Amino acid sequence: MKKLLLLTFALVIILSLVSCGGNSGGGGSASSGGGGQNGSVTLESMKKAAADAGYEVEDGYLNPSDSVGSFSVVYPEEFSDAHIPVIEFKDKASAEAFAEKEHEAGYNYCVINGNILAMISADEGVVEYEDEKVFFENLLNGRPVEKRPE
Repeated sequence: MKKLLLLTFALVIILSLVSCGGNSGGGGSASSGGGGQNGSVTLESMKKAAADAGYEVEDGYLNPSDSVGSFSVVYPEEFSDAHIPVIEFKDKASAEAFAEKEHEAGYNYCVINGNILAMISADEGVVEYEDEKVFFENLLNGRPVEKRPE
């Protein structure tokens, strides 16, 4: 039993280090672009990319007070579909502050590119679905995204 507990603890630490690596913005948010937002990536281009890949896209799912726009992607998870918000903030600092609050709560993990972020499911800061994280990292960075699974 002790070995199982130690292995689980080691895995949590390793995952925390990997998910936080390279982030200058603070606790648990992934800075996926190595600096500022890619000039060619906009909310509209991300919505189009997700829709072209077969995902349902909904406007204005979550609008915090310092946001300038948002949409959500209906993403299939293990037992049901999740509405994953993609939010554009007025500036990078606002996005990072929002991500920090979400991380402290422990239920969400924010993928950030400049002033845009996606908020995916997490448990105590550990991402629940790695493929979901990869999808949103690619989407926010203007890289090709996987087609929606049938």
